[in-house]
Amino acid sequence: MKPSEEFFSGQRYAIFGVKAKGRAQGPVLINALVKAGKEAIAIEQNPIQIKNATVHKTLAEAGTVDGVILLPPTPWDESAAEFVADAVRQCKEQGIDSIWIYTPDDPSAAESIAEREGFNPYSNQCPCLYISGGGFPHNLHQFLAKLFKMT
Repeated sequence: MKPSEEFFSGQRYAIFGVKAKGRAQGPVLINALVKAGKEAIAIEQNPIQIKNATVHKTLAEAGTVDGVILLPPTPWDESAAEFVADAVRQCKEQGIDSIWIYTPDDPSAAESIAEREGFNPYSNQCPCLYISGGGFPHNLHQFLAKLFKMT
């Protein structure tokens, strides 16, 4: 599904993979959500503290959310596929229908896992491009992407 600002029209967002191997986008995404007045919930199996986010072990523990963002580990391998499959399973169990998959790798493998479970995920672009009020540098990136018709 083509990325859209509509995804971020809610208030509470769960993020799988804030501390995933090879990923630095988690804290950046959390900060953009907080600047936009949204609540960020990190889903992490290990009990850790994450600045500006509530941390839960599972999506069920997090309660109702308006959308879920998956940041799979990189590079793509069997553990990344298992990560996506587990996150998608949790989304399905909780009745979530809006997910965004963001990976620096080709997203097609992650998308196919989600699609097999009936999801039509947003993917292939940085979610921060679509968070209105996410602040700098995302607002500059948003402006340039619109100017050059990249979104």
